[in-house]
Amino acid sequence: MTNRFYPVQLILLFLTACSTPSELIRQQAESHGFQPQIISSNLFIHAVYKKKTFCADNTVHVYIPGDGNPWRSRHRVALDPTPRYSLMLDLMALDNVASTQYLGRPCYLGQYKNNSCHALHWTHWRYSEDVVSSLQNVLHQQLSRFPECKATLIGYSGGGTLAMLIAPQLPQVSTVITIAGNLNVNAWSKMHAYSPLQGSLDPAEQLPLPSRIKQWHLLGGMDDNVPASISRQVIQDQPNAEILYFDKFTHQCCWKAIWPSVLKKINNAPE
Repeated sequence: MTNRFYPVQLILLFLTACSTPSELIRQQAESHGFQPQIISSNLFIHAVYKKKTFCADNTVHVYIPGDGNPWRSRHRVALDPTPRYSLMLDLMALDNVASTQYLGRPCYLGQYKNNSCHALHWTHWRYSEDVVSSLQNVLHQQLSRFPECKATLIGYSGGGTLAMLIAPQLPQVSTVITIAGNLNVNAWSKMHAYSPLQGSLDPAEQLPLPSRIKQWHLLGGMDDNVPASISRQVIQDQPNAEILYFDKFTHQCCWKAIWPSVLKKINNAPE
C-alpha cells in the first residue's frame, strides 16, 4: 500500500470547506483577537464579537454586517443566512478605537435554530420592526450602563440599512457611517427585479435622522449591487450628511484599503 501525503494547504482547504458559515466567522473573529458574547434582546438572541471592554473612553464603534446569504438560489431560501466571510470583521480589526463591537443580526451566527427565528427574518422581514427593535434593545442594554458613551454605528450594505433605522431611537448614537448601504430598499428591489421586501422598513420612507447625528455615506462608482444612484437622493435629503464617493469601488472592493484613512478623516472632522 502506498502512503499518501497531502500538502498542508490542501488539508486546510478541506477543513474550511467542511466548516459551517458561523464557524468560519468565529474563526475570523478569533484571528483578530475578538471576544464572543451572547446577548438576549426582547425578541431574539444575538451573537456579538467585541474588542476589550464595551465603551472604553466613552466611545464605541458598532459594526453591523450585511445581509449575508439569505437565499441559496433565486427561489430557494438558505437554511443559515450567515456568510462565510465578513468584511466588517476585517474593517473592525483596522479600527484603532479602544472599544469596538460586531453586532450580530437576529438569526445569524448560528442563531437561526432559535424558536423566535423564521426564514422570513432574513428574507422579506430582514429590516422589519422586530429586527430593528431587537438590535436597538441590545444596544440600549449596553449603552444604559455607560450614560456618557457616544456610539458610532457602522453598517455595510444591508447593515447600513439597519444602522439608519436603528439610530433615531438611541439618543447616544452620535454618528452613522454606511458603506455601500442600501438606503432605498424598494428602488433596490425593483432594480434587481426582486419581489418587494414586504414587512421590512425602508430608510427612504422614514423621516430624516435627527440633525444631532452626523452621517457619512461611502458609495462605490462601480457598485452594481447597490448603485450610488439608489442611495444618493436619500442621503441628499438628510441633515448633517456627507457623501464619500469612490469612483472605482465595487460593492465588495476596495473598502479595506481606505478604511483607516476614512476613520481618520471622520475622527478629525469638526464637531
